[in-house]
Amino acid sequence: MATVEKQNHHIDLDFMQKIKSLPYHAVTARMAEKYSQPGDQLLDVGTGAGSIPALYPQDRLIDVADAYQSCLDTASKRAKVRNTYLLDETDFDIEKLPQNNYTVVTMSHVLEHLRDPVGAISKVMNLVKPGGHLVLAVPNPVRPLVIASALLRRDYVNRGHIVAWDRSHFINMLERILELDVVEYPTDFVQLVPEKGGKWLRGFEKWLAKPFPHLSYSNMAVIRKPA
Repeated sequence: MATVEKQNHHIDLDFMQKIKSLPYHAVTARMAEKYSQPGDQLLDVGTGAGSIPALYPQDRLIDVADAYQSCLDTASKRAKVRNTYLLDETDFDIEKLPQNNYTVVTMSHVLEHLRDPVGAISKVMNLVKPGGHLVLAVPNPVRPLVIASALLRRDYVNRGHIVAWDRSHFINMLERILELDVVEYPTDFVQLVPEKGGKWLRGFEKWLAKPFPHLSYSNMAVIRKPA
């Protein structure tokens, strides 16, 4: 999802040409499954091409939200979606969705596009049932390929990204500034090559994220809403 000017439309969303599935999609979906039960209601905010709800367990009730109708249509084709919600790309009017309704809300690689990320977290937490969880992921700006691009003085920044957090600032914002109850910080992978490598390489990249989480592709957190 993007909440930037129209000229930046689909900077992240070239899925009409090629839909990619990355490790953070799988990790996010796995966390949604871990913290929910069959029949629970799940929501994916900024669903994009629907890569995360496509990996949700099919015995959950799935809703999706995004700023583009094309995203909602694509996600609905890839997963058994119950409800779709079209959001305003500037105002992030997520508060129009049912409050205190979802056992798990996932919001992956969305927060960095928003002009008020702190306010956005508060709005999304209001959608989570008491005792439920928000699975949050943002890109890590100090991952190896980004550092390499910076050394080569290449413009690696996605033009739709407004803010960024390394792992330490991400944890500081969630725990010390917002005082949220973070129950775990999952890891996805340390990307070593631009494109997907062989199975052995991808497995090594996933393993590498365990001892070196500060180099992970994403900073991820599972946040519990007080019961």
